[in-house]
Amino acid sequence: MRKGNPVVRILFSVLLIGVMFYYVRQQQPASSQSRLLPQGSPSEENSVRFAWVPRYPGAEISGIRTQRTADQTTYAFQFEIKGDFAPVMNFFESQLRTAGFHVVRKTGGEFGATLHAEDSLGIRWVDITAGKAQEVSEIDVTAVARNGV
Repeated sequence: MRKGNPVVRILFSVLLIGVMFYYVRQQQPASSQSRLLPQGSPSEENSVRFAWVPRYPGAEISGIRTQRTADQTTYAFQFEIKGDFAPVMNFFESQLRTAGFHVVRKTGGEFGATLHAEDSLGIRWVDITAGKAQEVSEIDVTAVARNGV
């Protein structure tokens, strides 16, 4: 079985993520398209549960989702910035490292990047995916915290 070029596979993955961002964004009602991130917490309920997730300055988030299971709570949102996504990924990487998270960052060149960060106890982690679409970069943030730990 022939394996493809890893760069092509990464670029294809980033392209698929971009298409997913576009589709999800088109499915949202206009009233929930954009909200300013509340001060001190990314949660629209102003919960401190995910206050550990860094707040990107000036980000207008959309697509806020929360899911709770018996084992963990997942919180996710999206935002867009004009221009390149690199400053956003640099910000998240720096903030999470400073907070003591182990950070792994992968890049697909100018088309996208992913970042995974996990705390030392393995009870909180965050995945950030960035993709470039014309003049805008789309950022998807998913944070997970184990319940009752």
